[in-house]
Formats: sequence, structure tokens, C-alpha cells
Amino acid sequence: INPHIALAHSAKAGALGRLAAKWASVPIIVYTPHAFPFLMGVAVSRRIAFAMIERMLGYITSALIAVSHSERGVALHERIISEDKVHVIENGIDVHRIHFDANARTLWRKRWQVPDDAFVIGCVADFRVQKGHEDLIRCIPLVLKQIKPATFVLVGRGEREAHLRQLCADLDVTDHVIFETDICDDWSIYSAFDVYALPSLWEGLPYTPLEAMACKVPVVVTDVVGNRDVVAPPIGGANGEWRAGLLVPPRNPHALARAIITLWEHEELRHRLSECGRRLVEKHFNVDRMVRQMEHLYEQLWSGMVQY
Repeated sequence: INPHIALAHSAKAGALGRLAAKWASVPIIVYTPHAFPFLMGVAVSRRIAFAMIERMLGYITSALIAVSHSERGVALHERIISEDKVHVIENGIDVHRIHFDANARTLWRKRWQVPDDAFVIGCVADFRVQKGHEDLIRCIPLVLKQIKPATFVLVGRGEREAHLRQLCADLDVTDHVIFETDICDDWSIYSAFDVYALPSLWEGLPYTPLEAMACKVPVVVTDVVGNRDVVAPPIGGANGEWRAGLLVPPRNPHALARAIITLWEHEELRHRLSECGRRLVEKHFNVDRMVRQMEHLYEQLWSGMVQY
């Protein structure tokens, strides 16, 4: 096999893949970080080391695909690679397949034995530190003071499940939390939520808020790279016409609780954000657009229109 283009994704595989491609004399090497390793809550010494490695590998990289505009900003701020080699191609989903399903909403809520008047806050994410489940659980007692029928559904799997269950017990909120670990890849589950929350500590550009938005569920996400691009993308409309959710500071359960309570209190706001979210994924975060942009970049690289 003598490939013309090598594609390397994420931190470790991205580094090893680019080195292997260089050794194999692959003429075009494309890298997509999906969140730079020096943003992943590491110690200062490791952050510096990871940034240096990324800069060195930048010399053998033909193009860097940033999955969000804020990730592009990080690449330029940290001088990872020259500006002309950075291309923003945001993640996209199949908006024709993923949509609100009223029947699914009823079925999921019956499965969980959730009352009709329950206000359901959902989170779909692997149980790992990155996704900030601890902050979501710590906000639950604050939410329950204002929203008595609140129910939190955590959809996912992972090694931190036991720890998260214990935290729920310690905070005496177990009766208000459902761990859905059997079915984790069914997009219809979003239709059962009234609000979607993702309190990530770092991201590239996450898919699950996009899927929630496609199902007309308003989202609350932390103000980190990638997340902020989902709810307030830089595509014009400074007056907020494209705002599809609420941003809160990371590692801040109080702010997260306030945002959830705000959405519970203001039905009109929930409706406006949910409608905007659906329009936004149809226009901006759809998989067809993503594929067209990828094809165009590969054609440019191969034809030599983009210098490397």
C-alpha cells in the first residue's frame, strides 16, 4: 500500500500516525486533534511538554483540521502550526435520521418510570473525568430546591460509574438519578429530555449536544473549546439569532444549577432555544456539509493548491 494521504486523529494516535506516515514517505499528512492533549487537565509541566511535541509534529503536518473555530484559535495561539495549514471543518450529524420522536419520549419515560410532570435533565457521555459528571451530580441538590419533579438521566458506561453512584448516595440524590447503561447509542433517547446538559472540562467539538439540538432539546454546556461553538457559533447573528443553548463556567455546579433552573422557569426560552438548535444543525452541523468540506480539502491538498 502506498497511500497518497495519511489521516491521523487524536493525541497519541495522531503523533504516532504522523511519524509513521513521515517514515513511509506519505506525501500528504493530515491531523485532526479532537482536543489538544495540553488542554486535558494536565499538570503545567505536561502541558508544556505536550505543546512542544505538537509544535514539532507541526513541521511534518500538511494540514491540521480543527473541528471548531475555538480549537483553531488554540492552534494559532499556541503556535502549533502555521495559519495557512489550519482548516476548520466542524463535526456534523445526520439531521435526516436524528429528530424529535414523541413516541420515543413516551416509551423512554415509561421505561424509567418517570412521572408525566417530571422535568428530565439528560446527559449522554462516557463516565470519565473529561465529561464532568461530578459537577452535574453536585448541582442536583441545588436544582431540587427549586424543581421538585426534577429527574436526571445519565446515559453511558465507564470505569467511573461506581464512583458516580456513590457520589449520588453521599449527596442523598439517588432517587432522582437514573443510570441508563444498557442502551447508550440510540438517538431517540434525547426526545425524553427537557434539557440536555454536558459539563465537559475539555472538548474538540462534541457530537451529543448536536444530537440533542437535532431533537429540539435545549442544551446547557460548559464554556470550553468546542462547546461554546455548538451553542453560539461564529456564523453571524451577533444579536443571538443562532444561540441554541446556555453556557456556564466549567467546574461550577452552582452556575450549572442556575442555568437548568432558568430553563425550567422560562418555557418560552426553552422553546426558542430548541427551535434554533434544530435550525442550526440543519444549516451548519450536518454531515453532508462536513463531507463536502473534507472532499474539498483533500482535492486542494492533492492538486497542490494548499502549500505544505
